[in-house]
Formats: sequence, C-alpha cells, structure tokens
Amino acid sequence: MTYNAHLELVLQVVGVSSPVFSFLVLQFASLHATLLLDALTFFIAFVLVAFLPKEEAKAQEKKPFTGKDIFSDMKDGLDYIWHQKEIFLLSWWLPVSISFLQPLSFCSHFRIAFTGSKEPMQLS
Repeated sequence: MTYNAHLELVLQVVGVSSPVFSFLVLQFASLHATLLLDALTFFIAFVLVAFLPKEEAKAQEKKPFTGKDIFSDMKDGLDYIWHQKEIFLLSWWLPVSISFLQPLSFCSHFRIAFTGSKEPMQLS
C-alpha cells in the first residue's frame, strides 16, 4: 500500500470510530471529564507535532515568470479536466444542471407572497 492509501485508511477509521468513541465516553463519564480528555488529547497531538522532524526547503531554480506560463498552465489544466470524465462531470455539467433548477426555487417565493401560505396552489 502507498502512503496515500495508508493515510486514507487511517482517516476513514478515525472518521467512523471517533463519534462512537465520543458517545461512549460521554455516556460513562461526566461532561467535565469528557472535556478534560479532549484537552489532554489536544495537548498530546501538540507535543507529537512539535517533535516532528523539520525538512529543509530545497532551493528551486528561479526562472522569469511570463504570461505565456499562465496560459500554458491553464491549457494543461483544462486538458486534464477534459480527459478525466468524472472531474469534467463534477466541474461543468453538475453546476450547469443545478443552475437550470435555480429559477424553480426563486418562483416558490412568489407563490408564498401571492397566496400568503406555503400550501401548494390548487389548479382549477
């Protein structure tokens, strides 16, 4: 497994188990004890992060920045989105389809204003 796979697995396990664990702690301990446990775990996390080894920043070659670079990066990004159909669907078609539904929610405000109730209008 890669590093990203391990990280995702840990995040999923923590995401599922932490609400269960917090429920159990809150059921068997007082609120004061639960908040003290939360503060203790926050402090432990602080200490662990404080002792992480620091990496030295690698010196990068600085090259002149041009407008051509911006457009080249934009072209590469749009090309990537175009070829990744899932990303294309989420970044383009989903917002477009939602924008077509937006006027329907706007019209519901007029219905409330004209009829004075939230009940559906009866067609005769």
